Amino acid sequence: MRQWKHNIELKLVRLVEIIHRHPGRFISVVVAFTLLMATQLWFVRFDTSTESFLSDQDPDILALNASREQYGRSDFILLTIRADEIFNFEFLTRLQALQDDLEHHVNWVDDVDSLLTARETRGSSDGFVVGDYFDPYPETQQQLDVIRDKMNADPLLQDMLISADGHYTTMTIRPVTYDIDESAVPSDAFDDMAFSDDMTVLVEPAVERPLLPAAKMDAMVDQVAAIVEPYRQQGMELYMGGMPVVSHGLTRSMIREMLMFMPLAMITIVIFLGLLFRRREGVQFPMIVVLMTMLTLAGLICLLRIPVMLPMMIVPTFILTVTIGDAVHFMSIFFDYYDQGMEKLEALKRTMRLTAIPIILTSLTTAAGLLSFVGAPIIPLSYLGFFSAIGVVIALSYSLILIPALISRFEIKRKAIPAASNNTAIGRFIDWHIRTSIRFPVMIMVITVGLFLLAGWGIRQLEFSHNPLKWLPKHMEARHAIETIDEHMGGSIPVEIIIDTGVVNGLYNPDVLHQMDAAVTWLEGYKTPDFAVAKVSGLTYVVKESNQALHNGDPAEYVIPDDRAVIANELFIFENSGADELKRIVDSQFQQTRMVVIMPWIDTTLYRPFQDEISARLQQQFEGLATVEITGVAPVLGKTLYSVIRTTARSYAIAFAVIAVMLMIMLSSIRLGLIAMIPNLLPIVCMMGLMHYLDIPLDMFTILVASIAIGIAVDDTVHFMHHFREYYTNGHDVRDAITRTLHTSGKAMLTTSIVLCCGFGTLLASSMLNVRNFGLLISITIALALIADFLLSPALMMRLYDKKKR
Repeated sequence: MRQWKHNIELKLVRLVEIIHRHPGRFISVVVAFTLLMATQLWFVRFDTSTESFLSDQDPDILALNASREQYGRSDFILLTIRADEIFNFEFLTRLQALQDDLEHHVNWVDDVDSLLTARETRGSSDGFVVGDYFDPYPETQQQLDVIRDKMNADPLLQDMLISADGHYTTMTIRPVTYDIDESAVPSDAFDDMAFSDDMTVLVEPAVERPLLPAAKMDAMVDQVAAIVEPYRQQGMELYMGGMPVVSHGLTRSMIREMLMFMPLAMITIVIFLGLLFRRREGVQFPMIVVLMTMLTLAGLICLLRIPVMLPMMIVPTFILTVTIGDAVHFMSIFFDYYDQGMEKLEALKRTMRLTAIPIILTSLTTAAGLLSFVGAPIIPLSYLGFFSAIGVVIALSYSLILIPALISRFEIKRKAIPAASNNTAIGRFIDWHIRTSIRFPVMIMVITVGLFLLAGWGIRQLEFSHNPLKWLPKHMEARHAIETIDEHMGGSIPVEIIIDTGVVNGLYNPDVLHQMDAAVTWLEGYKTPDFAVAKVSGLTYVVKESNQALHNGDPAEYVIPDDRAVIANELFIFENSGADELKRIVDSQFQQTRMVVIMPWIDTTLYRPFQDEISARLQQQFEGLATVEITGVAPVLGKTLYSVIRTTARSYAIAFAVIAVMLMIMLSSIRLGLIAMIPNLLPIVCMMGLMHYLDIPLDMFTILVASIAIGIAVDDTVHFMHHFREYYTNGHDVRDAITRTLHTSGKAMLTTSIVLCCGFGTLLASSMLNVRNFGLLISITIALALIADFLLSPALMMRLYDKKKR
């Protein structure tokens, strides 16, 4: 093992000699390659849709897409409007103007539904007709009052279009399902289209129809917001809600916060690098490497046309951490040698011998841990692991090539070394830890066991809770709007239930419809301490109101008929009355139907139990009659969270196993490799335990903090263990080996930790809760990792080697 390390060190020293002779060439190559990759940034794109978390072939995504293809999208934009009197000509006139503006000036709109287009099924001499409550439009207040009374008596409209207190009404903006330019459809695209005798489509046209992407849904939200704003200024009280609005607000806020605070963190890092190194090169060279690494990695992602997804937004933070660590370790050792009077080349060669192996090993262990995410069923996590690992390799390469080239190319002034170099604040800080760890190793280990137990208890109390709405500031419009809609209309998040009879015209079966009606009644009464179902829409309302209309509006006939022929006749009349409503809930062969459950915005962890409960109940209820499938964006989000939890836990286990094996190889000892894992585990375990005590939930965002924590903890431990092992095997006793290790690599570890803590500490000023939590947890982890390697690692080495004979 030592021979292998020695051979690598010789090759790296030769590389330094070549770089020193031709620094300009190496700088030019790195800059040219970086700029070439940066040209791909033009193709950057974002994908914030929930569906993008899972594979296109995932059963839940296939079910969601099948539902959209058959019935259209259910993730609509809601506008809830408050008025003292809804049924007022002045208000209705403004409502009509708003609806006209939305229909004519918002792209990708399939339909806009409101109070003015609410469906009414009326009896007629031929049976019944399907029209609108406002057709014909009333001319007097008396006629308007009649419409009001009818609509208030319609059970489908309550809490769907009209609030219980009568002061709120909702407008639904439905997006198109597919993103397709009809003018671009080939003229022969419909040649293979086939119909049955009743003109039912049997064979769909051979046209590729991609779903409307998240970017265009975001553009729709922006367009609706722009149209709504003038009405607000005129005194209209409007609230925008729905899943697209929340996703849009969350994504924009996340991007804005990260774009604002990442530069702020980097500025803070620059300031502290200047204070610690007190020379221009100590700031410029690490930041050049950071910039080049980030541009190269971002260009690579864009070159491969990989969209940037929400979890991938922590990649820049991770790369900043790794790159600063590599650069600071190298430059800190170089400045020590250079300021002692060595020539630049000799100082570079010695620095490369001392730091290259631990920098390479830390990079390899970090990359290996990250690669455990590759292959995860959650696509953004897989990308996160892959591109973070690639970024680590880029940072390693640039640190070992670009920094020596920059040092060789530019003049660097020497600094006078104080007579007592350890009498500085950093020197005294390190000395205190050396004395403490050498004198009290048992006490330190006892305290460590106590911390593990205390943190372990906290981890056991941790609860999974993923509620992105709570990340947004309370004063933010999107959050306030959703909470207002939930309070007055009951909810805005749809969950779809697909009921498939398996036979053509199976929905004419009275038993099926009776069971559906019982399911609707049960669901509308569903209530837990956390939430209550707001409304359920579906085929049963159509059948019952049709039956009532056939019986001259008799309220007693608002029921499901027991005769199959009567049901078939009612649905036939309804279908031929020009109602588009049926297409949204029934397939063309009356085999399958969709029920939509409207829910309030709840914690994502609650969707899965709700989904499992209703699935089990309805499967039993429809046994022998139909199959039941739960789908929709909300259930997919619920499944995604559970998959993230399982995937992340498995990936962490793999990462720690891989890192443990690499430490054993690096230290040439199974025992020492396992012992070295203790300082790696302590910061992560303590950080997760603190999450309970700080009332920070374990969600999709905070669970990813550990991926950065692994890299931070491993880096410091590898540097300590490598240098300690080198000093100890070269004849120094354990105390001297610890002292020399902390006075060389310890300075770089301390400098890196201070710089990163201050940089990520700026995130605490964020207005978004998840960004604040991210900054807090990362800073805590960095500080704990430093303490573990300044106290625990030396204490472990004292107990292991102090009385051991050579």
